[in-house]
Amino acid sequence: GNIRFRELVDAYKREYLDPRTKKVEKARIAARIVNTIRTLDPKGKFLKEDPHTGLWVEIGDERAWKKAGQALRESAPEIRAERQ
Repeated sequence: GNIRFRELVDAYKREYLDPRTKKVEKARIAARIVNTIRTLDPKGKFLKEDPHTGLWVEIGDERAWKKAGQALRESAPEIRAERQ
């Protein structure tokens, strides 16, 4: 699942970081990545470990979208520098 997530992030990163891409479209790109992962067969999940139980629990859409957005911004300075 994490490998597929990283592949999707790499596929959308340039579009996400394009200065012409509006904030609302960036949110849609992150949501599209989350939706794609969740609809895989078998389904992908966004998990975190519960510190009290040690069990892995689903983080929900909002946190998954934030995680995708953060991953899309990784290496942003290097990519922006390549454009100049």
